Amino acid sequence: MRLDYPNAFDQAMAKADGRTKLGSDIMIHGDRVSIGCVAVGDQASEDLFVLAADIGMSNVEVTVAPYDFRSKQRGSVAGDMPKWAGGLYDDIEKKMVELQQ
Repeated sequence: MRLDYPNAFDQAMAKADGRTKLGSDIMIHGDRVSIGCVAVGDQASEDLFVLAADIGMSNVEVTVAPYDFRSKQRGSVAGDMPKWAGGLYDDIEKKMVELQQ
């Protein structure tokens, strides 16, 4: 399952940071190892693919987070993170709260 990366936000932040090599072809897939993708294991990926097929890809929204904001307090954004990371983490946290509801 291909992820929308780099999306418009990623491209805008990279431009503001002066980054030009963003990567591409980021996918969720089976197996347990990956370099750059999200490997969730074979059974989990099969379950995700069946669910996406059942509800339609236009109804699928994937949020990738550094940890589960629903169960762990984030604390402050590390000093070596870009200035925009705090706002991004706020958006991710809101999505996780909505998901929990």
